[in-house]
Amino acid sequence: MKKISICSRFILRINKEIKILCAKKALICGLIFLFIGIINWILCTNRVRVAFFWEIPKCAMPIFLLYLIWAVSYFLLGVMISACFNGIERFRRHLIYKDILILVIMQVFTYISYALFLGASAPFLAFLSLFIASFACFIEIICLGKYFSLWTIFLVIHFLWLLYNAYVCLAFSIIN
Repeated sequence: MKKISICSRFILRINKEIKILCAKKALICGLIFLFIGIINWILCTNRVRVAFFWEIPKCAMPIFLLYLIWAVSYFLLGVMISACFNGIERFRRHLIYKDILILVIMQVFTYISYALFLGASAPFLAFLSLFIASFACFIEIICLGKYFSLWTIFLVIHFLWLLYNAYVCLAFSIIN
């Protein structure tokens, strides 16, 4: 019985979070984050160097799956940040702006890591940048977990994605 009540409270929290979400603002913010990521990817890419001169580690996933997960992750992160801004009014006493600032810092280090990896051919520096982004994401999971259940789930998914990218960057730097 206790487990059922915990699950029902969790589902009620998620329903409240979805009601807080302004769909148009969240969609626009998600698309903006995705667009910035695409611009970053296009401007910083040196695919020739990665594809022909570097040995690709066995842990790297197929490129189509990589692009798909990458795009979904950036879009959901934009939606989550928009939802957190909309939820500040409701949780004003508990949620402070420094939590959202840490989210933005996390995303900036993620953008920097792709520029370092693809543009500057510096996989170890990209690993360090992704490690910092992963650490910021972990802090946000702890901070936002008290107030937002659904967005915490998205952050956990993004955290795992950042850890995987850091692992691949470290593998690239060791192999090459």
